[in-house]
Amino acid sequence: MTGKRESQYVPHRDPQAVNFQLPTNEDEVAYSKYWDLADASGSRIGGYPYFTQEYVNRDGWELLLQLDMEGDNYDYCVSWGDSGVGNFFVRREDLLRLDFSKVSYTWDCL
Repeated sequence: MTGKRESQYVPHRDPQAVNFQLPTNEDEVAYSKYWDLADASGSRIGGYPYFTQEYVNRDGWELLLQLDMEGDNYDYCVSWGDSGVGNFFVRREDLLRLDFSKVSYTWDCL
């Protein structure tokens, strides 16, 4: 795997996406573009988490590491069950102290 630094839009299901309105028919194209831009899938260090099932609100916890399925044509080098994703969270104050003794973990799949 290789990495690169990039920006990320706030996913529409994140509590920080305040006052986000579901589109009406005329807004469907704009919504579709936002949905694509705000897709939080993929492996990453930090940023906004992606969940294949229901959004999990982890107040006070930040995404430390997200491992999503990686690979092409079902030749995966990382696989989490049926199109799943694994997330590791840490409290910000612990992260600043480099204390990883209380990391929280979630995993879900389709």
